[in-house]
Amino acid sequence: MKQSQLINQFLDQSKDLVWIVNLDFQLIYANQTYFNFMEEVTGAEKKLNESAFIDCFGKDDIKTWTTYYKRAFSDEYFEVEEHFYNEKSGEIQYNQVTFEPLRGNDQKIFAVACQSRDITRIAKLRSEASQLIDASLDVFCTFNEQGEFIYVSAAAKRQWGYSPEELIGTPYRSLVI
Repeated sequence: MKQSQLINQFLDQSKDLVWIVNLDFQLIYANQTYFNFMEEVTGAEKKLNESAFIDCFGKDDIKTWTTYYKRAFSDEYFEVEEHFYNEKSGEIQYNQVTFEPLRGNDQKIFAVACQSRDITRIAKLRSEASQLIDASLDVFCTFNEQGEFIYVSAAAKRQWGYSPEELIGTPYRSLVI
């Protein structure tokens, strides 16, 4: 089997949505999972060399995705977390989407490669854990290497008189008497 065939089989069998959008916001590549997902969600077949935007999602969605693509076109690699209501499952679905600029032989960016991974299970576990921690009477917190709060549970307000928002980014040493 040729390398290109192997790569195509891998991408088409991936559970992740993979697609590439050029500088004109046209869809120039997508794996089978992407096509199947778009048809399931929109009821319409998505095609290559057409607009990457999904009109039925609305103008705000198109504006958001235009911003994402432009960020990647300006040579920024980044990830976002998106969510939407999946009518088929009747639940909110969470996805982590990565945007990676693609360069040609001349080193100029010609497109952005995107990958969307379903993180619904992880998001639900994270939400349940946060609810349990916030229901506790004890304060739970974490610090970075500089000693600054990066997570503080809701009990901080009751125990210490500071809301989590007030503490995040604050060095814990500045609070020690």
